[in-house]
Amino acid sequence: MKREYISSEGSLPYLIVKNYFSEKDVGLMMKELQFLISENYLGFVPPLNRPKAAVTDSGECLIPGYMYAPNRGWASDILMSFNKIYDDKELKRALIDINFYFTLWEYVNIDTTLVNYFEDGDVYKSHRDSALISIVYWLWEEPKLFEGGDVFFPEYGIQIPIERNQLMIMPSCTLHQVSEVKMEDKTKFSGKGRYSIVRLVSSNFDSRKIR
Repeated sequence: MKREYISSEGSLPYLIVKNYFSEKDVGLMMKELQFLISENYLGFVPPLNRPKAAVTDSGECLIPGYMYAPNRGWASDILMSFNKIYDDKELKRALIDINFYFTLWEYVNIDTTLVNYFEDGDVYKSHRDSALISIVYWLWEEPKLFEGGDVFFPEYGIQIPIERNQLMIMPSCTLHQVSEVKMEDKTKFSGKGRYSIVRLVSSNFDSRKIR
């Protein structure tokens, strides 16, 4: 399917791209997610290094960027797919057209990638990310067997309905939260819930370029 770019209107700068990755990339990432959750590889753990107000008893996350180090460049289809984003010239132009803030894209040289998994009853309270730019992407097994899990920006009263294979890019300092996920299947780690892959990009003048 063709990509569809949706730029924000108003004071909150963000970009949404529907159908971002190819069917091949989606298939490879979904296969990796299924493996990770079926094997509980290194274990999904409650979100770490988050403000206490943001952490609940529900919501689990895995950190593949750390898990695969030092071979992160080739050991994960998730990471390899996400690395393609840096060379996407059309995406870069679309970001800069929205707001000058995204000129920071030229200077990012470090990143962290998180995989979050939400199932019945899971929420994520309001929080800000510790980075310059946040890239958020959603996947789940088809057919979709959950409701909710949308992103809400409480300072702006804006809600973003999530879609499969949809990418969102925003300033990391933006306060955001995830609405409760509801599922009929209560099985823990069924793999039928909501996956979000989050890449946090920053700048460190002592680091080598990641691109």
